[in-house]
Amino acid sequence: MGMFVTMFICMYDLKQGRIEYCNAGHNPPIIGNADGQFSFLDVKESNAPIGLWPDLEYVGEEMDLTDNSMMLLYTDGLNEAENRQQEQYGEERIIQFMNSHASQSTRDIIEALKADTDQFRDGAEQNDDLTMLAFRITRS
Repeated sequence: MGMFVTMFICMYDLKQGRIEYCNAGHNPPIIGNADGQFSFLDVKESNAPIGLWPDLEYVGEEMDLTDNSMMLLYTDGLNEAENRQQEQYGEERIIQFMNSHASQSTRDIIEALKADTDQFRDGAEQNDDLTMLAFRITRS
């Protein structure tokens, strides 16, 4: 009773260069285009988290991903990470970070983003789980 979970699920079609996805109350992923400019995925369907209403039907979406585009998925332990003054890391800081690290490998981006979050926290205890996944589309 009273339990729910947020989720973002996606499937990428390698042949078509198309991603199908459904967001169930989760943070919107961050998308980077081939020019290395990042923004939040424009999720049009605001599906509720899973577990709130048993008969709720979820609506999926789809979009094309061009060669060399990137996606960052993360839990709210990233954007809600707090420093000693209880200021949050924030979504705008994630976008700025991604824009300045776009040319790095996805592994290096994740490691650097984790290090930047740790530095921002400045010794404050991590108050939530922190999970990140980044992938880059390379169809050539």
